[in-house]
Formats: sequence, C-alpha cells, structure tokens
Amino acid sequence: ALNLKPLQSVVETVEAPVDGEIQVSVGDHISYRSGDDEAKILHRPIVANKEFDWSSVAGLYTDGVERARQRDSKGALVKFLACLSKDPVYTPSLVGASEIYYKRMQYDSAFHYVSKALANDAYDPDANFLYGVISRKLGRLYDAQDGFGVAARSMKYRPAANVQLAEIAFVRGRLSEADEYARRALDYDRYNVRAHRILALSCRKLGRLEDAKIVLERMLQIDPLSHFANFEHYLLDPSSERLHRFTSMIRNEFPHETYLELASYYLSLGLDREAISLLEKAPEHPIVSYWLAFFYDRVKDQGKSSEHLAKASQHSPHLVYPFRAETAEILSWAEARMPSWKTKYYLGLIFWSRDRLDIAQKYFAACGDLPDFAPFYLSRGRIIKSEKPASALGDYRRAYDLAKDDWRTSRTLIEHYNEQGEHAQALEIARAAVSRMPERSVLQLGYARTLMFNRRFGSSLSILDTITILPFEGAQYGREIYRQVCLLSAADAVKKGEYENALELISKARQWPERLGVGKPYEVDNRLEDYLEALCNLELGNRTQSNALLGQVVRYTQDHEGDWGSNRFIGALALRVLGRNAEARSLIIDWTKRDPKSSIAQWCSAVFAKDYDNARRIEAQLRKGFRGSILAKASVDGNFALLLELNGIQRF
Repeated sequence: ALNLKPLQSVVETVEAPVDGEIQVSVGDHISYRSGDDEAKILHRPIVANKEFDWSSVAGLYTDGVERARQRDSKGALVKFLACLSKDPVYTPSLVGASEIYYKRMQYDSAFHYVSKALANDAYDPDANFLYGVISRKLGRLYDAQDGFGVAARSMKYRPAANVQLAEIAFVRGRLSEADEYARRALDYDRYNVRAHRILALSCRKLGRLEDAKIVLERMLQIDPLSHFANFEHYLLDPSSERLHRFTSMIRNEFPHETYLELASYYLSLGLDREAISLLEKAPEHPIVSYWLAFFYDRVKDQGKSSEHLAKASQHSPHLVYPFRAETAEILSWAEARMPSWKTKYYLGLIFWSRDRLDIAQKYFAACGDLPDFAPFYLSRGRIIKSEKPASALGDYRRAYDLAKDDWRTSRTLIEHYNEQGEHAQALEIARAAVSRMPERSVLQLGYARTLMFNRRFGSSLSILDTITILPFEGAQYGREIYRQVCLLSAADAVKKGEYENALELISKARQWPERLGVGKPYEVDNRLEDYLEALCNLELGNRTQSNALLGQVVRYTQDHEGDWGSNRFIGALALRVLGRNAEARSLIIDWTKRDPKSSIAQWCSAVFAKDYDNARRIEAQLRKGFRGSILAKASVDGNFALLLELNGIQRF
C-alpha cells in the first residue's frame, strides 16, 4: 500500500517496500508494479490535493478474492463491484467480476466486464484467457481464438490456452491443427491430461488408430484410473472385455456423475454419437435420461428422444442434485419440449447453487403444489422464508405432512417456529418428533433448545446431559446451547437466592463434554462465568474467593484490550465491584467513543450507569428486528444475548 502525499517533485516510476512511503505531487502520474508471475506496470494519476487512499481499491479487491476462494461468490461479487465503483478501470476487479458472472451463468454480463478489462489492457493474460472461455461458451469461436492466442504468450496460461485452441480447432474440423496445438501444450506440460485427451481424439478422427492407442496408454501411465482413456480404448476396440474394463473401474457412490462428466466433455466438442454410446451404459438416473433425450434430438432420433424424456419425468427425484451449467441448458430444452414440475425443480436447484435466487424462486413458484416430494417444499420454503415467512411455513407444513417420519421435516418446522418466536408450537412438534424418532440426536438437541426457549431449563439440561453429537469442524452449537442453559438456570437460582445451586450450574457451564461434538480451545474466555461465580460467593460471604474471581476477569480484560465486545462490559462490572470505578468507567467510555453507533455498546453503557429506562428502550429497538429468541441469532454477540437474559440479577 502506498501512502501518497503532495510534494514538489515528479515521480514517473517508483518501487517501494511493502511498508514504504512515497511522495508525489497532485497531477503527477505514478506507475507501480502489480502481478504474480509477470510484473505489470499500472499507470495511475494523482487526482486530488490530498492523501490518495489506495487501500480502498486494493483492499476491496483483496476482500473479493478471499471471498471467492472461500466459495462465497455472492460476497465476492459485491466486493468487486464496490471496488469498481471507486475505480471503474481497475482491471483485476473487472476480471474478478467477470469470472463470478461466468460461474453464475450470466454470460452476457461476464462478457461485458471482461471486455472492459481488455479495453484497459489488451494483453492482460488473465483477462484474455477468461475472454476466450466466455466467448467459447457464447459460441464466438473466432473471439475465443483471439483471447486464447494472447493468453498463450503467458507462461501462466500457455498449456491451458493451447489446449483450448486445440479444442476449438477440433470443433471447427481442423484436426491437424488441433493435433499441433495439443502437442504444443504438451511441450510445456507433459502431464497435461486434457492435452492428451484432444490429441487422442484427433488421432482417432484422423484414422491414426495406433497413434491414438499410444496416447491413451500414455494417459493410463499418468492416471491409471482414467475413465476417458478406458472408454476411448473401448471405442477403438468395442469388445466386451474393453467395456468391462471401463465400467468396472467406476466404483464411486454416484457413478452416474462419472458418466455425465465424460459426456460433458464430448458435448463441448460436438461428439454427440460418442456421448450417446457412453450414456447408454450409465446407470439409470433422471439426469442421464435428460441428457440422452437431448443428444438423441441432436442426432435427429425423435423417437428415442421422446422415450428418454418420458423416462426422466417418471424417475423419482430422490437424491437428485443437478449442478452442471450444461445440465441447466439441457433441462431448459427439456422443459420447452415436455413441461414437468420435476424439470422446473431441478432447474431451480441449479440456479440456487449459482446464487441466482431470483431465477430459482420463479422455477419453484411455477411448480405450484403439484409435487408430492417433501424435499421440494423444504427447499422452496428455505429460499422464500426471509421474504415470505408465512408462505415458507405453509411449505414446511406440507413437507411435514408428506414425510413425518423424516427427521429433516420435523427439524425444519421446529426451527422455523422458533425463528418466528412461536416457541410453544415448536415445542409441540419437537416433543412429537422425539417420541417417534428418539435415536436422532439432532432432534434431541432441537428439543433441548426449544425447551430452553420456553424457559424449561431443567428439562433441557436433563437432555443435554445425555445426548451425543458426533464431532465435526465448526460443530460448536451443542456446547453453546449447553452453556446457555447452564447459565440461564444459574441466573434463575441467583434470583431465588439459591447460591449453592447456582455455583454448581456455573461449574457445569465451564465444562466442555466431549460428547457435545467440540473440543475445548487452548484459551477460553470465562469472564461471564467468573463474574457470576464471584457474585454468588459474595452473597455467601466468601469475599476472598469473590475478589480472586473478579481479579481474573479484570486481568483477562486488560490482557485483551482489542476485545470490544460485550465481555468488555463484564470487565467494567468486575472493576466496579472491586471499587475501581474510574477504571471501570474508562472501559465503557473508550468503547462508546470507538463505536458510537453500536447498540450493544449503548445498552452496556446504560446498564452500567443504571439508566434502566434507556437500556429498556435500546433493548426494545434491538429486539425489533428479531422474531425469535435473540439467543438463537448467530449474527449477535453470543455473550450479549446472555447478558440480555441475565439482566436484572443482583449487581447487574
């Protein structure tokens, strides 16, 4: 990041350390290096008589890149577009936005943004390769050749771009040219599987069958499990032995996906007959039937096409999860030929997976109430619940009526009632579900949580003391609910003056039972537990122990000055109990100055000042945006949600 300040000198090209500071004049131009494999010189003017904030552009772009890496394509697109709103010609963000649009199957938008990137820098390798990919998808093969031709000049894209050029040449019937480009790709990457593929196909189509076999054997040396090589061997020698060798090697849990993946490659090259031969050997599956219907239509066999379309509509949608862009195109074709709610449902799933909720909702809505398939209603309810909670409830109820013995329908209905604050109805469904399916720990946990929302802490804790949740990454919800129930039970005991009972419950809240699915962190923030335990000991006359616990709270707060959450408030309360009022006020004042718009900081400040009327007003505003219990909101500071529930006990 460069910190640019006015100076009377002219700087045309600068190179600075990461933390360096460079000064230039207003109106001057600065060029800086950017890029990975090849340094690029980007030229920018100094446009205002003030410090130029590069981080607002580069930071947004970097944020977008990180979100894209984490598969948050929607968030990545927001960041790229925000970056472009500040600098409309920032090439990396133009390329980033174009790539996201391509993945979302918005090809025209993708082409628009990548074209703008090339208008800035006609030789940018990233932009050119993406331009080639998008142009090929749009059927603009000459434009695609231009993009890949420039991208091939970069070492980053040389093998991949040459493979793309080989495939385009193959599609255009220039088999010798395809062979040449494939061999050129292999010059730079001898293990490039896709280059071997197009080379083998070119040899076969040119009648050089022995050369094709040599290429396929080389592929099997690189990848002994290559399904493409085994199938091409079968096409060269259509014997039962070769067929068995191909089919016997497909042993995964979704074998039809292996066939579809190979078929998508043949589709990209216009090899319809090969795709038909392949898919006719695939296991029966509705998506396979749709693809076969499409390919038979392309080869003008309308009888077979209609037969497979009818077969696709008769298949059960159970465990059918389409996701390929090619499948979306084929399903759109099928819907025009033979409309069916199943086709619309599958299209809705694909567009949903691509963050195209507006299109997905239209497909789901078009199905009406025709489906007799519970997962359809669960899916439709989920994508409309934020905008139409009443309609979502209708879908969840329909799913529940269709499949009461499926734990997913019960759990979804329970969670929806809880989210809407209808905890009594949720408790009724949860109790019935647990009685039908007592072996389902996920329902037991939902029942325990619903009991907590209904303030039946004892019953909730009796369940949490017995259930087992299998551990997996991020599975903290079981232990979090356990802690919430323990502390809320302890608060009730404190209000009743049952301090010994409260101490036992606080001790349980500190525990990290292995059976709840998450391990204990290296460092645990126990300030809330320490503070509540200190209050109980103070009431029991154990002042020394109370002061020791309050001291722990204060030390942890001081050691974590960067923690600006609600636990800072607990540190301030501990300081006040210890008589260190000035330090306590300083913690709250610093927080409210740093985050003047934070409702949590304002509420804590009001409670600390014992301005309970103002605290209630702030709390009412906070709860206004929530339908259910604030304890269930992942977006809210977890300890703050507990503080709202604990407010009112002595010394708060």
